Parts: sequence; structure tokens; C-alpha cells
Amino acid sequence: MIRNVGGLSVMIIRLVAFGLFLALLVAPPATAQDFQKGLAALKQADYATALKEWRPLAERGHADAQFYMGVLYEYGRGVKKDIVKAVQWYRKAAGNGHDNAKFQLGLIALNRGDFASARKEWRPLVRKGHARALFYMGVMYQYGKGVKEDIVEAVKWYRKAADSGYVTAQYQLGLLYQHGKGVAQDYAEAAKLIRKAALQGNAKAQRLLGGYYGKGLGVPKDFETAFMWLDIGSHKNPNINEEMRNKFATFLTPSQFKNAQYRARICVATNYKLCD
Repeated sequence: MIRNVGGLSVMIIRLVAFGLFLALLVAPPATAQDFQKGLAALKQADYATALKEWRPLAERGHADAQFYMGVLYEYGRGVKKDIVKAVQWYRKAAGNGHDNAKFQLGLIALNRGDFASARKEWRPLVRKGHARALFYMGVMYQYGKGVKEDIVEAVKWYRKAADSGYVTAQYQLGLLYQHGKGVAQDYAEAAKLIRKAALQGNAKAQRLLGGYYGKGLGVPKDFETAFMWLDIGSHKNPNINEEMRNKFATFLTPSQFKNAQYRARICVATNYKLCD
């Protein structure tokens, strides 16, 4: 539920006489370099290096570094898990305007059952269109967490988050259309939303979309496309939906079966850009 901060690019200009001098002129501040070193270390699960790079920045008020210090303490990465220290770092980052830190504070409050505090943290975020905050407001209404259970109101929040491109909201809203909860049952709309989530790499959505194509729910029945999406959604765990995948495979000719596998590879290789 934590989003990575985007990278800063560094252009090094090399000239014979003034190469080093010009490189220093265009290099980012040391704080930016150090933060990126920490981020690169985090991606490699080198938490000790990330901690080494971020702690001095965080102590000097670097909001992104403070946020990630909270992440390390919340999940016990490179340090002993300590939710109190995590909250302290998130609070510092939030004080410096870090929206994801504010979101994490709300999520921690939600998990503690302090729904009023969660809503308080998220209220300014939803006004700014923060997708995850919008989604979790929907969760609170769907399941009656600190508010009266109201599936229709939940749908409104999920729709706002889905329209912002939040993949989990697209998937959840698709399920509600599939089952007709809070909205009229509409398989075409469900398939549209589930497809959006599938094209963002959501494995559950990919497998569900495969089932839609296999059964002709909201989309034309197409066993080859059904197998393709089930294959994509199950590539990390081939045992998931194996029975359904095998069932749809029986309706395919050898050529169609081979083509479905080829389409699945192309879809994944192009990061879901070429999946039709």
C-alpha cells in the first residue's frame, strides 16, 4: 500500500578541459545524491545502506528520507520493527508536506481501529484527490469502519479512486459491478474495470478477466484470449486457476494454444501495452 518516490536523473557533461568542473555544476545537491543512493539500496534489499544514507538526511528535515525512515521502522527493514518510531518519522514527514506519510498515518490508525483518526488524516488528502486515501474511504463505508455501512457511498469513493487510475479500486469496483452490490449488475462495466486493472499488472484481475472471456461475461466468448489472460495471471504461480486454464485449453486447436502462449509472452514483455 506504499508508493516509491520517483528518481532524479543526473547528466554528466564530459569535456576535455572542463569536464570535471562542468560535471560538478550540473550535478544535483549532495542530499539528492544521497537520497537516491538510499533508494537504490532499498530496491536491492540493502537496508543497512539505505538507513545509512537516509538517517542524516531525515534528521536534517528531508521529507522523503523521513518518510522512508518510517517505512523501514514500520516493516522492520534494517532495524527492529517499531511502530512508535515509524509514526514519529511519518509525523515529521507529514509536517513537511509529505502526502504519503499522511496516508500511512491514517492507515496505521485504521489498523488500530482508530477510525476517527484515520479519517482525520485522510480528509485533506481526499480533497487533493489522493487515490489511496479515496480508496480507503470507500473501504470504511463498505465495511462500516467508523461510519455507517453504506455500499452506495463506498461505490462513490471507489469510483473516484478508480478514475484516478488506482488499480485496487478498479478491481474492487469491477467486483461490485459483477455482483451487483451498490450498483446495478453490469458485466460489461465490470469487464471494463477489471481489464484496466489487468493492464496495470494486477494478477487477480488478469485471472478474472480470463474467466470473463471463457464464459462470455461482459466480453465476447473467446477461449484463446481467456487462456492468454489466465496464463498471464498465473505465471508466478502456475497452480493458480490451473483447472480452469486446462478446461479452456481443451477448446483450442494446437495452433490457437500456441498463439495464446505467444500473445501472453508479448503482453508481459511489452508491460501490457500489446495484449489484444
